[in-house]
Formats: sequence, structure tokens, C-alpha cells
Amino acid sequence: MSKRRAGWGHLRRNTLVAALAIISAWPVKAQLPTANSPQQLQSLNAQVEEAYRAGDYVRGTALAEHALGLARQTFGNRDPRTLNSLNILALLYDSQGRYNHAERLYQETLQASREVLGPRHPDTLATLNNLADLYRAWGRYGEAEALRANLRKRKQQVRRRETADSERGEA
Repeated sequence: MSKRRAGWGHLRRNTLVAALAIISAWPVKAQLPTANSPQQLQSLNAQVEEAYRAGDYVRGTALAEHALGLARQTFGNRDPRTLNSLNILALLYDSQGRYNHAERLYQETLQASREVLGPRHPDTLATLNNLADLYRAWGRYGEAEALRANLRKRKQQVRRRETADSERGEA
């Protein structure tokens, strides 16, 4: 692993931990009443997080693949919990240098997140960031920089909108 790649490890680890926390904290009311699937997904995600923190990416990947299958079956392909599961699995593939697999999942997550959550949603922007990191690690610097430019643009739009909203609220 290059020094440049290693320096971003804590950010990527934090992204995974945050994604798992979101899934684990999803309100029970918002979950479909399909047997014990939501609880199973929460349990699987806790195990994925544990394996990831222990550096056991192979075990974490197997659990994340199972969690993704369960999320797709329980919530469908376009539910935010399923998109989060996709992103988690992509992060694990990425952590193992399985860049082709990670890229495919990041792209799938990014496309669906843009459609379901919107292009400026924090989860969409996190996936965009992860894909840019992957391209940089892979040596695809032009593609990484293009995504970074898109990310900066989206973040500026979010900040402008937040500033405008706060100014309207103060008036």
C-alpha cells in the first residue's frame, strides 16, 4: 500500500463505521415487517464492523455479501439501507485491492443514490468520494480528479443552499 493510500485509511474506515452505524440505528418503524430480516441485517452489519476493525477483511466481505443479499431481498434494490450495504461491500473489496469489484459496486451505488437520494445527499457524496479514492489508488488520476471536481462542486452547492436557508430563517 502506498503512503498516499495509507494516509486515507482512517477516512475510509470512518466511512465504513458511519455507514454501519446508520444501518444499525435505522428506526424499527421504518423497517419492513418481514420476519426477522431487519434484525438479522443489523446483526450482520455489527459482525461486518467487528471483522473490519479486526482487519479480517475476508470474513467481513463474506458477511457483507450476505448482508447485501438480505437487504436486497428485504428492502429492494433502491432502498437507502441496500445502497449503504452496497457501499460497505465496495469498501471491503477496495480494502483488499479488489478494485474491479469495488468499482462496479461504487458505480451502482452512486447511480442509484443520485436517483433515490439526490446528487447532493451526504450518502451520495460519500460514495462519490470513495470512488475517487479508488481511482486514485488504482492510478487513474484523471478520473479521480474529475470526480473530486464534481464532489467540490456538489459540496459548494450544499453550502450555498445551507447559507441561503439560514439567512432566510434569520430574516
